[in-house]
Amino acid sequence: MNGKTPISNGNGAGNVNALFSVLARSGCQPQRFPFEADEYHVKIGDQHMKFTIRDGERRKPYTGYDTAPLVSEKLVLEIQQLSPSLGLQSTWNEVEVGNLSKHIVAIVNTLMTAAELELREWKVRCHEASIKQLAQYEEDLRLQKLEEKRQTALRLERERKHRIATLLRQATNMQKADSIRSLVAEVLAGKSGVGEATDAARLAEWVSWAKGIADELDPRLLSSNALMDSLADTTQ
Repeated sequence: MNGKTPISNGNGAGNVNALFSVLARSGCQPQRFPFEADEYHVKIGDQHMKFTIRDGERRKPYTGYDTAPLVSEKLVLEIQQLSPSLGLQSTWNEVEVGNLSKHIVAIVNTLMTAAELELREWKVRCHEASIKQLAQYEEDLRLQKLEEKRQTALRLERERKHRIATLLRQATNMQKADSIRSLVAEVLAGKSGVGEATDAARLAEWVSWAKGIADELDPRLLSSNALMDSLADTTQ
């Protein structure tokens, strides 16, 4: 044990030392918490158990003196943070159970049993946490796949709509190209009502320009690869 046992009476200190001796023989060396004079911890396997040992009621109400006599020299030993679900005794009060020397073996057994049960509960909690984490991972993966499937469906629908819109635009452009060529033919045939005084050079320039516009619009003048590429290009 690190430090001196903080017990005021000789019999109590002897009982505490006896408890520590049994713990030490069991391979469990208790140590005092640095800032709490009546708190100790003992490592049992991989578990750290905490317990307190103190005089019953330390002092009477303050009377103005530096010290006041003890109300009781009886000891109280309490195992800290012991889960009620374990069903183990956690407190030994000498006022109720008599001298601690009669219960040292029971206290040590309780500490060891509690450590084992706490370890089992910890392992169960870790296992449950792992199962929960795995389930969450699988759920996240499932949702990710659903989102990927949804995004793929949206992309395919956008592509389908684009191909239809492009096809309809090309069909319209073909009709426009044919209409322009028909207009040019009628003008050249003199069926458009254009005056006889029309300058031949200007007419030739207009005819060339109009045919060029018709060729730009006409999808039939595209190669088959270019035509297919225009349908697949979703940036248009």
